[in-house]
Amino acid sequence: MNRKIGIREVLRPIFALSFLLDKIMSRLLSLELGLTLPQFRILLALQFQSQKSQRAIADFWGIAEASVSRQIGILSRKKLLYRDHKFQNKKEHNLVMTQLGKKKFQEAIGLINKNFEALFKEVGQSERKDITASLNHFIALARANNPQVFSGVKPKILKGNKK
Repeated sequence: MNRKIGIREVLRPIFALSFLLDKIMSRLLSLELGLTLPQFRILLALQFQSQKSQRAIADFWGIAEASVSRQIGILSRKKLLYRDHKFQNKKEHNLVMTQLGKKKFQEAIGLINKNFEALFKEVGQSERKDITASLNHFIALARANNPQVFSGVKPKILKGNKK
């Protein structure tokens, strides 16, 4: 008899996989390139975001600007990026990857791809297509059902009933 799968049974392996992949990437980046996962995420955002400000990166990742600021400071000291001071507001300056930063980012992507290709070598092409299709479908549903998360609009938190 086919038993209905509950949401916990669906979410548990998703969370476990997310956590595991983060741990693998964190350890790999740290040992091989001297980068932390938060630093890599800043470089990743700079590579793919049209807005390159501290605030835009914080909004993109859904984290505090102070956390982004700390990582930007570290990346600046490592000479992987610099602040373009064209704007008056310090939090709105443009962030630019240096040549060393671009090189380190490409090394990180190559390292991650190589590691995960080895990890997933046992997964056949058909299964990869199925997994990819399922995950993309889930991502599309999550985006469609949570537009406030992806629009930059912060949801209002209700604090009880006001009479």
